[in-house]
Amino acid sequence: MGAVAVTVRFFGRMHQLLGRDELEAQGSPGTIGELIRLLAQQHGRVIKEELLDEEGNIDYSYALFVGGERVEGPHTPLRDGQEVTVTSMLAGGQGCSTTR
Repeated sequence: MGAVAVTVRFFGRMHQLLGRDELEAQGSPGTIGELIRLLAQQHGRVIKEELLDEEGNIDYSYALFVGGERVEGPHTPLRDGQEVTVTSMLAGGQGCSTTR
């Protein structure tokens, strides 16, 4: 029996950079960090450069979710067949108002 791919859906900046909204990682990554490195090998290093910071942690400008739960770090475990969602974090800048 072969390994089932992990599906990754991209929203925001990563979708724009890749020109795709979904990728499948072929193999059996055991953690989010392994998944990101595997995707970078299979689909381009921009994935690793964007999603991981210099220490190998998830970059602050992205949020990753597995099964609807937010990923806390690259050590988060994965199982074959799971779906991972990657989205850019939205932040306000100068001139933003929180009042309505």
